[in-house]
Amino acid sequence: MTADLNHTATLVFDKQRLFSTDTLGALLNRGMQQMGVSGCDAPRATMTGAAMATDTLRATLDVDMTADGTQLLVSLCGTNESAASVQAKLAGLVYHLSTELPVTHIGWLDTGTLLPRDGFLDALAPQLDARGNVTGIAPRRPARPAVKTARPDTRTHRDTLSRMLPPVSRSGRPRSANMNAKVALPRYDAHVRTYNANLRFQMLRDADEMELDAVREEQGPAPVEARLSTWAVSLSVATISLPVAAPVMIYNIARGEDMRVASLAMGVAGLFLALDNSGTLAGLLGSV
Repeated sequence: MTADLNHTATLVFDKQRLFSTDTLGALLNRGMQQMGVSGCDAPRATMTGAAMATDTLRATLDVDMTADGTQLLVSLCGTNESAASVQAKLAGLVYHLSTELPVTHIGWLDTGTLLPRDGFLDALAPQLDARGNVTGIAPRRPARPAVKTARPDTRTHRDTLSRMLPPVSRSGRPRSANMNAKVALPRYDAHVRTYNANLRFQMLRDADEMELDAVREEQGPAPVEARLSTWAVSLSVATISLPVAAPVMIYNIARGEDMRVASLAMGVAGLFLALDNSGTLAGLLGSV
C-alpha cells in the first residue's frame, strides 16, 4: 500500500487560548514518545502550529481560533500503513494530548460528532498499556452520546403562544423566513416609512410667516441698544445712498429693527460707492 492516509481529530476548548510553537512542539513530542513511536525528528514550527515526522508517519498540530473558543487540529498521515493502523495511532495521540490539555470535547475524524473528554478518555483507558502504547483500538464510527434532559410541556408553551400571537397563514409565509442569509436592505413597515417621509418633509420645507411670527414673539422685543444700533446703521446708509436707506427705514418701522437687514443695506451702499469712486459704475452705465 503506497497511498498516504491522512486522518484528523479536533480538540475543542471552551474559550480562546494561545499556544506558542514551542509549546505545541513539546506536546507533540511527548505524545509521540508516549505512543512508543521511535525515529522521530525534532519538532519544527509551521505557519499555524508544529509538526514532526518519521519514515512512515507525519503528525501535525494546528491552532484554529473561532468566535466561541479555540480548536486544536491533530492530524496523522501514514505511508504504507492501513487506515485502521493510522486511526489507532491517532486515537492514542489524541488520548495523551487530552490528558495534558483542558479539552472539553473531541471531534473524531469527519463524523461531525463532538465527544465529551471524560467519555473519550474512559473509553480508551482500558486499551492503552502502562507505557501509553496503543494495544488494539478498533476504529469505528462513534455513536452520539445520549443526553437525558427533561422535556418541557409543549402543550402549555404552545397554548401561551397562541394567546399572545395572531394566527399566521403558512401560505403567506416567505420561503426564506427560516434561512440565515443576510438581508441586503432592511424592509420597514408602512408606518415607519410614512414617519420617515414626513420627518424629511418637515425638516426641508421653508418656514411660513406664522411660524416666523411665533419665533419673534418667543424671542421678545429687541433691547434698546440693539434698536438704536440698527437706526444708526440705517442713517449711515442714508448719508451714502438715500434710495437704498429708504426701504430699510420703512422695514424698521413696519416690522421692527433688524440689524441683519441694515448691515446688508450698508454693504450694498458701500459697493455702489466704491464702484462710483473708481469710475466703474459710470463706465457700466455709459455702455448701457
